Amino acid sequence: MSASTISKQAIVARAPDLLMVEVDGETVLMSVAKGSYFGLAKTARDIWVRLAAKTRAGDLCAQLEAAYDGEPERIEAETLEFLGKMATAGLITID
Repeated sequence: MSASTISKQAIVARAPDLLMVEVDGETVLMSVAKGSYFGLAKTARDIWVRLAAKTRAGDLCAQLEAAYDGEPERIEAETLEFLGKMATAGLITID
C-alpha cells in the first residue's frame, strides 16, 4: 500500500496488535508479528495519539492544520503520506 492509496475519506486507526511504550518523550511501537519496532517523536507521536480512536484521514488533517503553523496543503499531503507509510509498516488499519 502506498501513500497515494490513502484518501481523505479513509477511516484510519491504530493496528490492534502492537506493543507500545513511552521512552523519554518518544513513543516506541513494536510489532511482535513482524519482529520490528518504530520510534515516533514530535508530530509523528501527535498523530499516533490522535489515532487512539478511529478517525477519518481528512478530519485528522484538519486537526493537525488547526494545531500547527504551516500551509494546509502541505500538512495534508505530508499527513496522508505518513499515514501511507504507517499502513505499509502495519501500524494502522484503513477502512
